[in-house]
Amino acid sequence: MYNFFSILATFILIIMIYLNAFVKGKPHCNHFIKNVYLYLALSLSLCGVFIQIYNYLLNTKENREKLLDKKTTIHQIQKCIFIFGIFIKFMWGIYTNI
Repeated sequence: MYNFFSILATFILIIMIYLNAFVKGKPHCNHFIKNVYLYLALSLSLCGVFIQIYNYLLNTKENREKLLDKKTTIHQIQKCIFIFGIFIKFMWGIYTNI
């Protein structure tokens, strides 16, 4: 159940932001203070979602929900950075050739 809490909280916050921060599809500042806290809560909730995605995509079943050693964690992060770098390089190539 804990795994779905961050996803559910994120969707609820997105709906609350949409209802409070937009009028006729355009942003406004009528509820500025409330919107600031909603955006802050959304950023924390998104961090939780990304941690869950990281945990389930990069770890084997027996390593999920465990504290891994430093070497394994650094190796996983290096793989993510490498894949992200290839993606950025590909997108930059598309962008500069337009």
